Amino acid sequence: MFDRITFDPTVMSGRACIRGMRITVYDGAGNSATAASNQNFQIWPMPIINGATFTEATDTDRASVELAGRNFRPGESEILVDGTALKKLRYEEKHLVSDGMYKRVTSVDKKVSKRFPDRTWVTIEIRVASTGQVSPAFTFKRKIPRP
Repeated sequence: MFDRITFDPTVMSGRACIRGMRITVYDGAGNSATAASNQNFQIWPMPIINGATFTEATDTDRASVELAGRNFRPGESEILVDGTALKKLRYEEKHLVSDGMYKRVTSVDKKVSKRFPDRTWVTIEIRVASTGQVSPAFTFKRKIPRP
């Protein structure tokens, strides 16, 4: 059992965590101790962003932003750009990994160009709607190609 518990000063301020997740042992034990059911609960890993690609609008398509990473879940993951949620999230079947989790998500929100201003750093986070947990921040700077 103790081989699943890790201590890393760079993860959750060094508190004891379940291996490979950003869930403290205290939080995990608290969830099971307060559950109203005798059934097992499922722990999902936090979404992590490791890349972003901005695609400019064309005559036929809106601008979009695609995030690469892991553990994106439809209906559970909200993309926050400087604290504001993006809408119109798309999950493509080819990016489905397992257990309903995806490695890429795209937003075609009509305000995506406004949320990602040219040559300005923005902070992107993923919030898990059901728990309120927020992923580690990812910073991104859009650069409009010069003609």
